Amino acid sequence: MLFLAILTACAPPATASPTDTFIPTSTTIPTQTVLPNCERQDDLIQQACISLATGLDYWAYVPSETSAPSATLPLLVYLHGSSRIGSNLKLLLGEGVPAEIEKGRTLAMVVASPQCPFGENWQSVEMVERLSQFVDEVVAAYHLDSARVSLTGFSMGGDGVWALGRAHSEQFAALAPVSSDWYSHDPANMCVLRDTPIWVFQSQVDEVVSPKYAQQNVAEIQGCGGSQIRLTIFPTGGHEATARQVYGMDELYQWFQKKMKGLFGQRLLDKGSFKEKGTISFSLLSSPCHFV
Repeated sequence: MLFLAILTACAPPATASPTDTFIPTSTTIPTQTVLPNCERQDDLIQQACISLATGLDYWAYVPSETSAPSATLPLLVYLHGSSRIGSNLKLLLGEGVPAEIEKGRTLAMVVASPQCPFGENWQSVEMVERLSQFVDEVVAAYHLDSARVSLTGFSMGGDGVWALGRAHSEQFAALAPVSSDWYSHDPANMCVLRDTPIWVFQSQVDEVVSPKYAQQNVAEIQGCGGSQIRLTIFPTGGHEATARQVYGMDELYQWFQKKMKGLFGQRLLDKGSFKEKGTISFSLLSSPCHFV
């Protein structure tokens, strides 16, 4: 059955003065009972939606009954590999972050994973702009923290991470491309990412993608003075095995959770200021999806 996303208007997030005593107030996302338009599995809420702004189908995960700091939640966008292209969102549940959530992983963040239509790819100029619109739409629809949006993807999805992250670096607090063979034909264009936290993953024995592309991208960003990029190359494991290993790492999600755009926001997260006050309990974050 097909779902349709309905955007909800929200006021822009309040800006804070740069003081160490700043504590976020309550979330802008209302707490409600479980709606009939949500599929619930154990303590998870998974939704199938259509982006009104871009026409992309997408799968979404929203924390349920989760104790979270009194601030709007972060967003993690996951871009799938080429084997998940199509019009069946269930395909997305066999790879990457959605697969981890299907196995029972719970996260204190919203996850949105769009599906690439047949005949397209994530790194084309047109698709990059659609994805940028998609991110803005999801942030507004779920009332999320626009300063805490991270982007990750596997294989073709990793290509999309590089392409979208480079074109719209202002949208993302962190990037994590996995097993990608994307590289820039103009190294100078990579300098826009020198201040973005990036964690690159690759296997030394990947039968599909050579690690040289990851190494090249990292070297180019470091050559621009980038100091927040790290490269992990696994000595064993093929293409698909690398995705399972990376997205099975607790450390990766902890890394995403800590990232916020701007030095002030990062300092607050590093100091634990978001954890020093009380928490609220979400039974359901308001959904932009409904049956049609």
